This record gives sequence, C-alpha cells and structure tokens, in this order.
Amino acid sequence: AVCQPASVDLTAAAVTAGSDAGLTYTYWTDPLATNALINYTTVSETATYFIKATNLATDCYLIHSVNVIVNPLPKLVINDPPTVCLPVTVDLSSAAVTAGSDAGLAFTYWSDVSATSALANYTSVSVSGTYFIKATNANSCAVILPVKVVVYNQPTAYAGPPATLCPGSPFPLDGATATNYSTLLWTSSGDGTFDDPTRMNPVYTNGPNDMASGTVTLTITAQGLGSGPGCAPASHSVNLFIIKLDASVSYSDVTCYGANDGTIIITDFAGGSGNYEYRVDGFGWQSKSQYKNLAPGVYNVEMRDLLIPVCVRELANITIIQPDPLSATAEPQDATCLGNDGTISIINPDGGSGSYEYSMNGGV
Repeated sequence: AVCQPASVDLTAAAVTAGSDAGLTYTYWTDPLATNALINYTTVSETATYFIKATNLATDCYLIHSVNVIVNPLPKLVINDPPTVCLPVTVDLSSAAVTAGSDAGLAFTYWSDVSATSALANYTSVSVSGTYFIKATNANSCAVILPVKVVVYNQPTAYAGPPATLCPGSPFPLDGATATNYSTLLWTSSGDGTFDDPTRMNPVYTNGPNDMASGTVTLTITAQGLGSGPGCAPASHSVNLFIIKLDASVSYSDVTCYGANDGTIIITDFAGGSGNYEYRVDGFGWQSKSQYKNLAPGVYNVEMRDLLIPVCVRELANITIIQPDPLSATAEPQDATCLGNDGTISIINPDGGSGSYEYSMNGGV
C-alpha cells in the first residue's frame, strides 16, 4: 500500500518475485485480459488489477490478480492560534488549532518542515515562529502543515520623573519611555494640553486649573502589540508640581517734594521652596524684601524661587509719587508810629500734604 500522491509500479520486480524466469508480463483491468491497463507503471487508484505472464517458448500463459491500495492523505486543517502576551504561552495541541481536520488523527509537533526536529514544548510555546504539525491517519499516511505562533512581550511605559515647573511654561516630557507597544496615549488629570498626545515625548502646557491647584498628574498608556490572552496595556503616571509664588506688596510715597524717602515692602511670601529673591524696577536680584529711600517713579516688583530661578512672578507695578512743592504768599503790614503792631500774613498756602506749620526767623 502507498499513500497519495504516490503511485504503484506493477512492473517492479518485487511484484512478481518468485515467478519463473523469462516470462513476459502484460497488465490488465479485467481477469480475461481484454482491457489493457495503460498506466501500469503509475497506478494511482485502489483496485484489483491483473497480470498476464506468458512463456513465449510454449505460448502458455497465466493470469493472476494483484491488489493495489493507494490510501488517501488525511485532511489536516490548521487554524493559527490567537496572539498572546507573555507570560501566557501557546498550546499547539489545543483542539482549536486543528479544528476541521479528520477525526482520529495522531498529531506530532516539529520545528522543521521535514519533521526531523521534534518540538518538545508544543503545549507551552513561548517564542514566536513558524512550527509544523504532522497528522497521521490509521493507514500511516501523513500530512505536514505549518502553524504560525505569535508571542509578544508585555508593553512597558514610564512617564518620567516628577518635575517642578513654572506656571504656563511648556514642559517637554523627554524622560518618558515605552517598549513593545502599538499605540501610545497621554492623558492629564487637569486642563492642560499636549502638542500631540500620541507621541512618546510630547510637550505639555499647563492650564488654568493646573496652575490653581499647583499640581497635575500626567499618564502615559502603551497599548501592546497583541490583543489576545495576557495582552494588557501598560500605564505609568508622573506628577508635575507648578510653582505658585505669591506675596503682598505695600508702599509709601515720598513725603516731600524733591525727597527720596519712598518705600516698598514685600511681605506674606508663599509658594515654592520658601527661599526667595526679589527685584525692583529691573535691577539685580536680592534677598532683601524692603526697599527704602526711593525717588518718585514707577517700580516693577518681582520675586523668584531661589532654587528654581527661571520661575519669576511679577507681583505689582507700583507708582510712588511726591507732593507738589510748598508755596505760599507772605503779605507784610508795617507797624504804625513807634508801635509793635506790624504783621506778616501767609496766604494761599499750597503743596505738600495740605497741613502746614510756619516759623519766622528760624524759630519754633
């Protein structure tokens, strides 16, 4: 017996082994040798055929039957298993893999198409690749077909280290990483925006609510390469802390025209690390919070966190003024004859605070 697509050669010496020497053989489909068998060297159908052996010396002959069996190949159907993600593995002996095949087949599992290298771990395949299943039926006929196994590593995601930033300052998420992913998506717990939430390293700009709360949590989610068993997205979050510097500014105007005794005092400091520097009217940063001996003018008051000097908060624009110059008119009245009744009257006083005192000849 042979298995398809093999055929039988009835002229093979083994078929007539043990017969007399010198016989002449012909091949037929019927016992009376009336219907010649054309393809007697490649018989591909199961049936009983007939061989006529003739002794040419005596012209005597004998017709004998020969049974040819050509067994069909088994029907093997391969259904590639779904993709999985480690630590889940693939069981190639699962009935789903060969569903639709003939019943009663014996399956073996191999690493090569010739079925010479057995696959030992066929019930727990953990490496992607093309493997081979051999199906053998009761007639020992076999078919070998490939099966594709895809096993992905789990995705990973890291949003980067915590960071402190200034209000309204764009923050590049350069520290983020991800592996074994098909897609990425960034989300925010606040109301800020990403320039592209599907990139690994986007730029985030904090929103009004972020700045009001002083912190925002950003999360990166990496969807894995597979969607089958064990395949789950990976997520990681990072907290961004937004500096909220604040302080109160008070001031006093110049008290007298031409004087330089204006003041600016910064109090009620809050936010950041607690270590601050201040700048008035664009001059150098200083740690002092009181500014005295100021001339009239407009002063821009700023503060910054000493540990994060790029974050500058403008506190106020202060205008220090001075009063108008003092002015008045002195009207003298001469004394009468040898009397002490002369007078000096000061009229139309102006300028200053509006409350005046007077002295004469440097007196009180």
